[in-house]
Amino acid sequence: MGLEDIVRSGYRKVKNIIWTPKKKEDMLKYLTDVDLRKYFKGVPEEKRQEYYNLLSAKLDDSRKKYYSHLGSWQQKAGNIGSVATILSDAYQFFGSKIALTGAQYTPLAQLIYLSGAVPEGYGMLKYIKDSKDYSSGLKWLGLKAAGLAIPLVGPLAGMNAMEKLIKQRMMKEAKNNFLKEIQGYSPKPYKALDRLAEKVTRRKIRPLYRPAFA
Repeated sequence: MGLEDIVRSGYRKVKNIIWTPKKKEDMLKYLTDVDLRKYFKGVPEEKRQEYYNLLSAKLDDSRKKYYSHLGSWQQKAGNIGSVATILSDAYQFFGSKIALTGAQYTPLAQLIYLSGAVPEGYGMLKYIKDSKDYSSGLKWLGLKAAGLAIPLVGPLAGMNAMEKLIKQRMMKEAKNNFLKEIQGYSPKPYKALDRLAEKVTRRKIRPLYRPAFA
């Protein structure tokens, strides 16, 4: 992979974190263009279409698993809290006729933000209980902490956090299940017992282990 490809891939990964694709077609485009690019670049069109159909089916499976957590009232409450905080911050900074000090304004802005973050947190707990996706829970806490600490930019970054994190989970599962399907079993480096077996039997050992995926 050349320097240009590395930069392009890094940019798309950062873009995916901030602007996670919402539609299925956009999620598939991200996966085929970035995470699974080597499987879709330079292959015959027939093979590419076969891979695309398989990936699409795996993404459908993941969407069915977590779709009930999207569009919930908890998620909508979190979005409303973020929007209200952004508008409040913008008004305070650019249009307010009544200038409040930071000590006066910050608790008010945090209260507005928490009014949405608390119910959204309840929705995240329900999602984590079903999915065991603890890393997304930590990411959500980080985004919400930034929303409390950084005016305007923080709430903007944390907007739609629950939806973004769940859709990132969908894409990750689809990618891993796609790889399992096309790669199946593959050899891993020899372990100590394998080397001992070779020494005792004087035969070459070729163990097959199920590959581990991120």
